[in-house]
Amino acid sequence: MADGYVIKETPEDFVVREDLALDLHETGAYGIFLLQKRGVSTPQAVAHLAKVNSLQQRAIGYAGNKDARAVTEQHISVKGRAKLRCEDERITVSHLGFADEPITLGSNKGNRFTITVRNVAAAVHVADEFMFPNYFGEQRFVGNNREIGLAILQRRFGDAAVLAGATRGRDERAGQETRDEEAGLAAGADGREGAAGSASSAVTNGDGLRYLQSLPKRRLRMYVHAYQSGIFNALLAEKVRRIASDAVVAADGLAYPSGGVQFDDVEQTLPLPGFGLVYGPVIQALAADGLDERSFVIRQMPGISEEGVERRAFCLAKDVSVIAAVDETDPGTWVLRMEFWLPKGSYATVAIAAMMAIGEKSA
Repeated sequence: MADGYVIKETPEDFVVREDLALDLHETGAYGIFLLQKRGVSTPQAVAHLAKVNSLQQRAIGYAGNKDARAVTEQHISVKGRAKLRCEDERITVSHLGFADEPITLGSNKGNRFTITVRNVAAAVHVADEFMFPNYFGEQRFVGNNREIGLAILQRRFGDAAVLAGATRGRDERAGQETRDEEAGLAAGADGREGAAGSASSAVTNGDGLRYLQSLPKRRLRMYVHAYQSGIFNALLAEKVRRIASDAVVAADGLAYPSGGVQFDDVEQTLPLPGFGLVYGPVIQALAADGLDERSFVIRQMPGISEEGVERRAFCLAKDVSVIAAVDETDPGTWVLRMEFWLPKGSYATVAIAAMMAIGEKSA
């Protein structure tokens, strides 16, 4: 599979607009705002708005994170506010009206994407609707997240603390935030330099668990989610290889059917393993890591115990349009302008990989 294509060369190459049904009024309990940003993550934008408006970050409601290296539009809610100050030129906030209820995680129906893909070997032709494997995107597995999650589930708290401390220290020194796709966690780029050192010290003193307990629960859940997501992706890749003889395999090992997926596959689900939902091939996958269903009930950190859920194995992309042009700055390659809509919880980077697989067959 051709993996040499490039996205996000500039923020303008990745444009995201939230699809959220709003019931706006002239008065109401919550002010509703359009948040437009460039080159900033949602948690960073929320942290800035909270600081300059003397708000707690949790007072600003939003449906989900949008990429940092992108140009994005999404909606936020703030109780009793008709105005918000903004002192960051990368962020614009516009008041739209009022609503009786706040915007909460998952309130949106989906997102519309306009994405420029560069360094493409051939033009791609895709139908205006197509199914693709609903993998979790690479954002879930940034850094050592999956390895930290596995160490926590295996009760290797010392190892988990060292890995988490190294990741945290690196992020803080870089002034970055760790991205949590589900929970909108601001990792806190507060300039502290001692995160990795304090973790190592804690492990030396036998306090790896205590160090982990000092971290935000959302961060800890992010690590466990990364492990769960890796199991889901592996199960789905195996399923795709079984049902699609024409599957192509990307560099990350995920399989994509170059002939697309039949529409009657839309209701199929696979388990995101956790307490109360471990069966079939999940049992073997967990056993290979020395885990079972009970591993997801973590008495030492009850706030991150995870129940299992079902996730759709395939996703339907709608309103798909692909315009191809020869790249004048790089003869012999193409630039693709892709537009499409995805339901919430699905990843644009995965949809692009699927389109490239389909395009590879049609080339």
